[in-house]
Amino acid sequence: NLNDGSNLISITTGKIKVEIDKNTSLMKVIDLEKNTVAFEEVEPVLFDKGKVTVILKENPNEYFYGGGVQNGRFSHKGKAINIVNENSWTDGGVASPAPFYWSTNGYGMMWYTFKPGKYDFGADEKGKVKLTHDSPYLDLFYMVSDGAVGVLNDFYQLTGNPVLLPKFGFYQGHLNAYNRDY
Repeated sequence: NLNDGSNLISITTGKIKVEIDKNTSLMKVIDLEKNTVAFEEVEPVLFDKGKVTVILKENPNEYFYGGGVQNGRFSHKGKAINIVNENSWTDGGVASPAPFYWSTNGYGMMWYTFKPGKYDFGADEKGKVKLTHDSPYLDLFYMVSDGAVGVLNDFYQLTGNPVLLPKFGFYQGHLNAYNRDY
């Protein structure tokens, strides 16, 4: 259902409502099943030379997870993470980044890019989630679902299911993890 009001454009499905403010171009996504705001932009998307930044609202009780293999980090609230392969298996290093994160607010975001990025979850400015990639274009997928399992299942709709190794494949997991000769 599309509604073109005087100041607001809204697109509504059975589960979500997307609102775009005509004056500010800010987007808000509402989860209709929980009657809550899943996420909302607090500043317009910034297209700079070779760089794009999206700024969302960070809620006080909201926590963030993901970003690939972020060694030594689990919850990213109040922190910034690099979405770049640093080839570092030490504490604080990034060994295998993924331009995807999910929030306890019931949404996830995947940025379709292989370019380096940085996701700041309130480290620089409390109350704001700043997502940046060194890319000349914006190509995002937002997923709204109830909880981590739902968001991850939506993510797998885009990427395919993760590989499930046979039991005998788990033992040699760190065969080369400590090789520093590269």
